[in-house]
Amino acid sequence: GETDVVKPAVKDASFIDVLKMKITWHVSTMFIFWQVAYMTGTAFVAVSFVNAGFTAVQGGLAVTIYNLSQLVGQQIWGPLSDRMERKSVIAIAAIWWSVATFGYIFVYGSSLNVMYLLIALMGVGMGMVPVILASFSDYFPTEVGGSGAGVVSTMGLVGRFFGPMLAGFVADTTGTITGAFGVGAVAMLLAAITAFTLPSLKGKTEIGRA
Repeated sequence: GETDVVKPAVKDASFIDVLKMKITWHVSTMFIFWQVAYMTGTAFVAVSFVNAGFTAVQGGLAVTIYNLSQLVGQQIWGPLSDRMERKSVIAIAAIWWSVATFGYIFVYGSSLNVMYLLIALMGVGMGMVPVILASFSDYFPTEVGGSGAGVVSTMGLVGRFFGPMLAGFVADTTGTITGAFGVGAVAMLLAAITAFTLPSLKGKTEIGRA
């Protein structure tokens, strides 16, 4: 009889429990910053090539290179996350993306091939996506794992919705499309710092309800 009472109570309280956990807001903060950077790249890669005087086809190829390079990155960051903590892999990949993005800003408007190269390096960094998603379940007790991942994903919509607008505003204010990439690079650095400060999971299977 007692078991029948407890189970529904846990289920009903799980969402509230997740919101009360400090780790929810920690992981969500990382994901919000990450989404700002992710959406900036998604929204402005092709546009930046056209603004630099290249054709729409060349801009479209840049997006293709960016996406294909993410597949390469997934083969790097995924296996690496099996050998070291996911939070460290996320931080490393995020720094990689930021450095490549700052490099893109530096070479912007130069030769087409050099710009393609930097876009490819950015894509490799963004190959961290599976590691980011896998990390959500690491920080929540099993009984609220699904709720935890759902809350973090929902919080990430803040960065997903407002990131492109912020990047576009900065681009308009500075008078150059590279301003948008500057927003993305800074946001990704903040994501890296936040990831690095996540609790260590060495010797632990999950974080408690702290």
